Amino acid sequence: MDKQEFMIAMGKRVKDKREEVGISQEELARMLGYKNKASISRIESGKNEIPQSRMQDFANALNTDISYLMGWGDMSLYTFMSGKADSKYYQQEHLTRNELRDNYAYRLLFDTANGATDADLLEAAALIARRKEERENK
Repeated sequence: MDKQEFMIAMGKRVKDKREEVGISQEELARMLGYKNKASISRIESGKNEIPQSRMQDFANALNTDISYLMGWGDMSLYTFMSGKADSKYYQQEHLTRNELRDNYAYRLLFDTANGATDADLLEAAALIARRKEERENK
């Protein structure tokens, strides 16, 4: 899934949740401190992404959590590690159970993340992504 496909999918989840809780784009914009519904419309259409700093605000306003907005669903690490995850959910770029089990660095990362907030995890993921991008651009 490329970034545009991800943004479109996230936008659909925002729209679905907004409609599920029964609020308009205008109401959601007002709840989140936007001047008008245009920002919400652009997010829902996949033209803009939710700023990382606002992800928890969106989740709270939509009575959900960041994992739903990100498309992680309710899949726990246990579900993934135990092999009970739907294989269609994971594409080739995702880690296998064996890679998670056998790689010390991955285990350390998961152990460290245990008990972290969604915001902490998003911040850590953004940092890792930036570092990867910096290495690739050298």
